[in-house]
Amino acid sequence: MRADGLRRTIGAAALAAALLFAPAPAAAEPDGGYDPDGGGPQTNTEVTVTSTPDGVTIYIESEQLTPGQEGGQGTGGDSTGGDGSGGSGPSCQAAPVNLGHTSTEWVEQGLQENPGTYPWGVSCDDGAFGIAWVPTDAQGSPQVVSGSAPPPPIDPEVVRNSVFQIVRLPHITPRANPAVGLVAVESWFWVGGYGGGALTGSATLEGSHVDVEITPVRYRWSWGDGGSLTTSSRGLAYPQESPIRHTYERSSLAAGGSYRVGLSITWEARYSENGGAWLPLDPISSGHQSSYAVRQLQSVLTTNR
Repeated sequence: MRADGLRRTIGAAALAAALLFAPAPAAAEPDGGYDPDGGGPQTNTEVTVTSTPDGVTIYIESEQLTPGQEGGQGTGGDSTGGDGSGGSGPSCQAAPVNLGHTSTEWVEQGLQENPGTYPWGVSCDDGAFGIAWVPTDAQGSPQVVSGSAPPPPIDPEVVRNSVFQIVRLPHITPRANPAVGLVAVESWFWVGGYGGGALTGSATLEGSHVDVEITPVRYRWSWGDGGSLTTSSRGLAYPQESPIRHTYERSSLAAGGSYRVGLSITWEARYSENGGAWLPLDPISSGHQSSYAVRQLQSVLTTNR
């Protein structure tokens, strides 16, 4: 699902993408106002407004209608800048509606549906006409583009929920030395099956190509006896001296024969959509575990013969 907040909401601090659909096609009144219920051109017109920190763009796309038809071929063409001149598509212009010379019912309805906006009339030389609800805090005049608007960005939460389907984790396992622990003797631990570097993957989500990269930032060990340790180190494999260490005070017999050693890795994550800039995701965690038996040292008395 695409982010609904990006489709309908425009923040004051930073303008985000918003889709604001115009009412039915409109016609100009003789006194310079606009009447959306008037006898406008026979087109089915959709007007979309997108707002970014770089400014506002109005997209106008229409289908020519003839009697007895529900819809025909669209008239969208190439992008046009400023007043919509240039390009191979229709030439389109936009101007604020003079609310002093308009019917008020459609204005009131539009403002209720699109708060924080002002109606602009958009007209093209192919007869297409529509109303664009432009944010009142937009900087400068909108750019007009003949054609359909690009889809809104994918919801970051959709990407985050798919991270471990996009990035395949290696077989990560908590490892220890000695292989069987001893009570009151320090055991060394490390992350097995993974070298500690960034992991990447790519996939198609909701029609967009998405690249994802994850990097480990924190490891939380739980020893199975109630103890735990959080560190930024993944430890060192034996025979190196690992900084990840734990000493058990009781054997694992009462725990069913072995302790359940747990490892939770917190990953920093970021993604790129359709080759765009990298964007951050909220941290995400993966869980891994292994069994670790701990035995009690037994004293054995011998006699010399």
